[in-house]
Amino acid sequence: MKEALFNFSFFICFCISNLSFALGDDYYSYNFVHIDVIPSEIAKNSIALKSFEVNEKLNTFISTNHWFSENLYFSGSISPSTDKNINITYSINFGYKSEFNINSFRSIYFDLGYYAKRFDSDFNNKWKSISILSEFNIKKYILLYSYSYIFNNISQDERDSNRFLSLSIIKKINKNFFVNLGINIYNDEDGYSQPFLKLGYKI
Repeated sequence: MKEALFNFSFFICFCISNLSFALGDDYYSYNFVHIDVIPSEIAKNSIALKSFEVNEKLNTFISTNHWFSENLYFSGSISPSTDKNINITYSINFGYKSEFNINSFRSIYFDLGYYAKRFDSDFNNKWKSISILSEFNIKKYILLYSYSYIFNNISQDERDSNRFLSLSIIKKINKNFFVNLGINIYNDEDGYSQPFLKLGYKI
């Protein structure tokens, strides 16, 4: 257990130290990419409304999260356009959870994701993600910290990639409802960060 905790701490330090070298000027092209996981302690199956800003407009996503077993989950979201331009944004994620239960540190998640905009004029609109999340339980709150590597195959000879951090706090409101507040953090010259809000219902 001590060795695992040491390796995890080393990984977190490595992620933070490398973030400053990873982000470029194209972060706005993937600001619809979100790592979207609801721990099984909150809800085995859920549906939610999630809002955050995309291209300077507030977008609302319908999202769902399902745990197939104690360790395997699926999540997805969709946001149809509400203006004159046809634009559908959606995501699909699959993940695996490994439990540790060392004091407040509970689990590590390994997540794979796919994100896309349909009917969007921007050619750079499909991304894949590889993420590692850590879960901490602090009293009645669950804290999720994630480090994500995302990439986009622009052509056969070129690939665009970036990394970002995410912090998320989840709390049950009552037996059926929960709220999720969080922020994505990008290390660029403008200090760009993207807050988000989710209200969910346990199915």
